[in-house]
Amino acid sequence: MKILILSAREGHASLAAAAAAALRGRGNQVRVVDAIGDNWLFRGYRLFYRFFPQFFRWPYRLGNSAWLRRWLGRGLFFYYRRRWQQLLARWPPDVVLTTFWLYLPVFDQLALQARWRYFNLVPDPITPSPLAYSLPAVNLGFGPAFQHQGRQLGIPLTRLQTIGWLTQPKFFRRYSAGRQRQRLGLDPRRFTFLLCGGSEGSQGFLRLLGHFFWRYQAEDCQLIVVAGSNRSLLKLIRRSYRLAGKVRRPPRLFLTGYSREMEKLMAASDVVFGKAGPNLIFEAVAQERPFVAVTHIHGQEDGNLELIRRYHLGWVAENFARQRQLVRQMLARPDILLPVKAAQRKLARRNRQASQKLRAIVGK
Repeated sequence: MKILILSAREGHASLAAAAAAALRGRGNQVRVVDAIGDNWLFRGYRLFYRFFPQFFRWPYRLGNSAWLRRWLGRGLFFYYRRRWQQLLARWPPDVVLTTFWLYLPVFDQLALQARWRYFNLVPDPITPSPLAYSLPAVNLGFGPAFQHQGRQLGIPLTRLQTIGWLTQPKFFRRYSAGRQRQRLGLDPRRFTFLLCGGSEGSQGFLRLLGHFFWRYQAEDCQLIVVAGSNRSLLKLIRRSYRLAGKVRRPPRLFLTGYSREMEKLMAASDVVFGKAGPNLIFEAVAQERPFVAVTHIHGQEDGNLELIRRYHLGWVAENFARQRQLVRQMLARPDILLPVKAAQRKLARRNRQASQKLRAIVGK
């Protein structure tokens, strides 16, 4: 069976990689294609992602307008139709699986007369936009909130399948925290914080990072910082750390940009502070690392804060005072992480079955 997975940037690429890992083998040929690239839409989104996540609520709300969805769908259909028809002609699939809403206006129309079977992964667990749903495809999502939104759009329940959250298998592997810290040049025994700005490098944790540099000593803790693809953020952190190092001994620091070894960086940490993107949250769950949400993209990721609270996956701390309080508590009493790890373990078992559910649904 030939399976075409349509990917995009940001977390959609991680979701596509998880789907590909689940569907490979058993005679399947799987091809992952980003047929969109770094276009004007992603450049605008990146601006909100890095600097103004609170203002994204208004563009997000526009997706609730049925009139706008129709208008936008027509424009995207005429813009992309020929290009994607050529893609299908070059590699005719038996199954098409989308991971990003921009594909839907074209493939929803093509699917009406196509021989391939059609599936759509909805990439937000709690508050998905109506734009993320397909009427003709079998939509796949995390849980009841995904189904409820789909039913409101008039999609039959048979085309709304809950599978949990697809997570790449490497995040479920178990690593020695001490060995991973040594590999990064860190103390294998010291409490370790991972601060992650997501794939594009949100700046939401900068104030907390400055607090670590100027408040804590090398003996107190150590830091792993992932700046994503944001080179300006990477340079700013590096310069700030050097400045702090001239007058004191700040905590040890391992600093990197976008990393393809996030599972090992998480394994080296005790707790993850980051932007509340769904992939990062569920990857931390798979590694059983408590998650602290320091920022989120409003509208799109509002439900992810509810997700953290409902499933007891960590804490929501979007103001500096709360972040500082949590850091003090974790360093004084690391055992406060244990109940969170137990709750994560339950959800990780459920998400681990998502790959099996996807194979069963696509293989029918």
